[in-house]
Amino acid sequence: LGCSSTSTTRVVSSGPLSITLGNDTAFCESKFIPYVLDAGVPGARYQWSTGDTTQKINVYKTSGNYWVVVNAGPNCIDADTIHLAINPLPSVNAINALPVGTNTWSFTPAGGQNINNILWIFPDGTTSNQNTVQHTFPDGNVVVRLVMYNDCGTDTTILIRWVTNVNTVTGNGFDVKL
Repeated sequence: LGCSSTSTTRVVSSGPLSITLGNDTAFCESKFIPYVLDAGVPGARYQWSTGDTTQKINVYKTSGNYWVVVNAGPNCIDADTIHLAINPLPSVNAINALPVGTNTWSFTPAGGQNINNILWIFPDGTTSNQNTVQHTFPDGNVVVRLVMYNDCGTDTTILIRWVTNVNTVTGNGFDVKL
């Protein structure tokens, strides 16, 4: 004959689920360190506004509203939204340089974005915060550093143009540059 046993019924309740992504926030962009949004509730199912289905997502550069729906089982679904305002870093692509006289050059930034202020730095110690600047280089060697900045950081580019004196000697069908 068989054995049997009886157990008492136990009701397990789960919920209510409460998802909190945090308060709306503003911060400076970071090229390498993301802002991490964590929906919590390990083992649940997730659907983010970004299309991700993981518990955590990394946000680097895009401001906006981020939402998540978390499903931890029957009658255990919740959602939350957070607004992230990501203030961009400044950027500059290059320096435009035009000769305007003997050893004198005019400079302007090329491709600057998200800029509050600029700083030109020259080898003789002079500086300028004007958008367009002229500078004379007595030895003809052009070296200028441009720093562009905003409240989140800086971006720097350098222009170097060395004067080279090249002499050519021609003889017996060949040229030699000295």
